Amino acid sequence: MAQPAHFTEAGEVLEDLLHQRLTDETSPEEVFSAAFDAFQEFANIPFSGTVPLDEDGDAILIEYGTYSFRGQPEFSIDLTRQFIESGDDGEMYQLHCSLYWEPSELTDALGSDSLWSMDQELSDYFSSVAELPGLTWVFNTKQAATGIELSFEEV
Repeated sequence: MAQPAHFTEAGEVLEDLLHQRLTDETSPEEVFSAAFDAFQEFANIPFSGTVPLDEDGDAILIEYGTYSFRGQPEFSIDLTRQFIESGDDGEMYQLHCSLYWEPSELTDALGSDSLWSMDQELSDYFSSVAELPGLTWVFNTKQAATGIELSFEEV
């Protein structure tokens, strides 16, 4: 059996999954659903080099709200996987898959929220996340995202 990839390779793994799901045939209205499906698959892939799961060395955070991270206000949903590196320093890293939409009165009314996966089975976690108002809005209205970005950072 092959060894799991090191967590520093997680960005490449997620990018590959996104490329498999986001094809030329993917409509703009389907981008979020395809990215969310890819991220769910990604969340279940083990990586090496992290503190054990029971010590929260590998966790998922999904958050949404209207922010100006890229200079102008945008509604965003951020799909994040956080890794805590094993070893004495225990540095934290986050891989973000961020999707953006034009803000509106409706997205402003959604406010902001976040949910961590810690102490939950991932299937239960993703079911709970799908019920957050910001994600429900995107799933039900099939709004086309205006952008998608991947980033990997030490936090």
